[in-house]
Amino acid sequence: MNRIRKGEIHTKLVICGNGLDLHVGFKTGYRNYRDYLANDRLTHGGRAIPIIEESDFFKTRKGDCWSDLEQSLTFDGKKYIDALVYAYDRDIDPNSADNSHNQIKAANEVQKKDPKDIAFQFTNDWFYEWLLNEYYGREEEVRNNYHGIVRDITSCPDNLYITFNYTPTLESIFGVDEDHILYIHNRFPYKPKLPFSSDDLLNDIFESGEKRFQFGSINNQIDEWIKYLKSIELKSNGKLMQLSQVEKDLQHIGWAFSKNLKCNYATMKSFLKEALIDEIVIIGHSFLGVDEQYYRDILVPMYKYKKWTFYYYQSDEMARNFIDKYGINEFDLVAI
Repeated sequence: MNRIRKGEIHTKLVICGNGLDLHVGFKTGYRNYRDYLANDRLTHGGRAIPIIEESDFFKTRKGDCWSDLEQSLTFDGKKYIDALVYAYDRDIDPNSADNSHNQIKAANEVQKKDPKDIAFQFTNDWFYEWLLNEYYGREEEVRNNYHGIVRDITSCPDNLYITFNYTPTLESIFGVDEDHILYIHNRFPYKPKLPFSSDDLLNDIFESGEKRFQFGSINNQIDEWIKYLKSIELKSNGKLMQLSQVEKDLQHIGWAFSKNLKCNYATMKSFLKEALIDEIVIIGHSFLGVDEQYYRDILVPMYKYKKWTFYYYQSDEMARNFIDKYGINEFDLVAI
């Protein structure tokens, strides 16, 4: 890796998304995760589905790919605060049945769609457990049976890789050196690199891993939510609603459903520093979806006049739209 960073070797930059895992044979689509959550024998995550998919605190989802889901996790913090105020900022008169009934009804409506209790589990704990079991339950089969074009793409030992996946597919299936890979949104552990061995390896991995993925929207404005919250003056005695607790809940929701773009920009720039990239290769990534800003702000400005190769499934429409939007002159479109 060091010799590349010193500018001695020209190489390709390969960018991967979940489409790579699907292509080689893993069942890692959102629908697969949703089915896992809905199975109450495995998890109690079924209660998260209506909150994520139906709550009007989130944006409407337009499709079933991960990019669509992550964009929909843009949270309307102000609407959430207003709903809490309406439900809880009142003093209950024990002599007024109507007052009590209305408060309970309003509170129940908020609680049904309040994501604070499932936020971290949905984007991390449940997600981590599902992905870990899916990946390592199928890893050997995929490694032995996949003989497609990606093996040729990853055969050069000098390539660099940016992966938006949380899985170690590049390492475990294709033998790519970990030092050549940037896991921009974190990942779960690659088991051959772990310092232990037991009969319950998956449980050991689950317990040892840093279960913190960057999963969600880049548009959650936590500071704006807190600013709006602090402008609220409660009319009640505060027994049913405490602004300090709401602030903690907002920070928790924002943290669970957001990506740290500023930090990731610095990490990506550092990873690419001094590398002599001749070609950009994209496999299975929604480059016009939730992660487009990485291309707009870093990758296109750095490599616009290099060759770009887009591997696509079924339709090349997204790739052509990207090419037109960013003025890419030298490109190949390859169906896989």
